[in-house]
Amino acid sequence: MPIQFDPKISIHETKDAASTEQEQFKTPKAPVALHNTDQIDTTNYGQASSLSPKNPLSAMGPSNASEPLQATLERLHLYIKQNPAANTVQQVLMLCCRLYAFRRASGPRQKLFTFCSQLKDEYLECAVELDAIKTFLEAEGMLHMLTMADTMQAVSMLITGLAKNQANLASDSVLNSLYQATLSRGLLQFASHFPEQCQEQLEMNIATIYEQAIAAAETAITLNPELPDGYVALARAVFSNDDPEAISDALTLAHYAQQLDPQYDPADLVVAVCMRLQGKIQESLTQIDKILQRGNSLPQAFVAKSQAHMDLQDYSAAEKALKRALEQVDESSIFYVDAIRLATLLKQDVLVDQYREQLKPIFGDSLTEVIKDS
Repeated sequence: MPIQFDPKISIHETKDAASTEQEQFKTPKAPVALHNTDQIDTTNYGQASSLSPKNPLSAMGPSNASEPLQATLERLHLYIKQNPAANTVQQVLMLCCRLYAFRRASGPRQKLFTFCSQLKDEYLECAVELDAIKTFLEAEGMLHMLTMADTMQAVSMLITGLAKNQANLASDSVLNSLYQATLSRGLLQFASHFPEQCQEQLEMNIATIYEQAIAAAETAITLNPELPDGYVALARAVFSNDDPEAISDALTLAHYAQQLDPQYDPADLVVAVCMRLQGKIQESLTQIDKILQRGNSLPQAFVAKSQAHMDLQDYSAAEKALKRALEQVDESSIFYVDAIRLATLLKQDVLVDQYREQLKPIFGDSLTEVIKDS
């Protein structure tokens, strides 16, 4: 069944069917010039008042770092029952969304998703907000798979969710910011890896899509400057420019995100990727191992580790890491481009042919260029 995608829905506001292509998306504000100075002034994006996320349930005390996530949910569920109010449900769920421990692996993400469904049955007055959170969690999870279908569906869900939940998101800076940051990532991923399909679905050229991704990241930061997600989304957009200054700027943003939340794995991953691009392979591997030691089992970290080991010509370690990533994704995932590169280096011709056949329906005649550019 084809994915239902409505390109007539604006990222920022709903348009009627008569809207022109130029009106479909908000014209982004001019992005902050990131290459004119040696150091990015993060005050341009709104300085955080604290270097750690504020806990809206601070009266409860922080959760023990070793506490199982299921126990955390049970404790928070009890807190809601003792304080049965719509704003309490919202506070608890925003706390959960900000705790990256619930988003660094598919298992914890599913626990939080199930928790939202359970609360929806118990607190019908919060149904809209709970559905919006579930949409965010599902879309972010899809983006981790890096397939064309999942990426397209995630972008569609986020755009539709922003249009559908404008009133609720307007009063919730955390969730609204998370939507915008995740949409920025989705647009970049769609445009970078599947440019032909992206332009067809969004009916915009690639340059405009990149502008929209930057605008969404900046909006995320403006909405809630204490969340790391927007800074990392902007860092991803920055280092998509292939020049040393862009890498330096992306590192500045990622380091700032690390200060905001030292447990936010995507910031560490951006740092690791930037270090690898600067030729600092061992430092990159140190960053990646830190992510994995926290329990992150998402494929991106393993692919990044595999790429670093390939740079070191440690193909055995590269193969081991890549296997962990491929076990989690569909055969149409872009990660199989890395599998083709590695199999080519190892002269595994049968695997090279197999992986090429898997990706041919997605990339067609452009597959060779995709592999070359990866």
